Amino acid sequence: PLSGEARMSFVVSGKGIATSGSYNRHWNFEGAPFHHILDRSGTQNPVSDLLSVTVIAPTGREADALATVALILGSTEGARVLKEKHLEYCFIRNDGVVDTSEHFPVVSTLSPYSYVN
Repeated sequence: PLSGEARMSFVVSGKGIATSGSYNRHWNFEGAPFHHILDRSGTQNPVSDLLSVTVIAPTGREADALATVALILGSTEGARVLKEKHLEYCFIRNDGVVDTSEHFPVVSTLSPYSYVN
């Protein structure tokens, strides 16, 4: 996501899909960097090991909400929540590792990133 180039492609039909990430929409406030997702206090970004989360759900609304939730929770708790709901997901971690759920519909990968499935 940081280079602006596509890293993978996938095909989804009849489902909602959404991506939430901390790599876009940045600003500085009193010298501290922020992105557009804040923790529940509204004063800082959540501490997370995830850079980007894509979720496939029955509706776009559900996918959008759960992508943001997973981003805030981080990879371990985010995966647990999404697995409990039987949803497919793709995480890009801050270290560049891409982790997908078992049936995430990856068609091709175009990246030197490490993939975990």
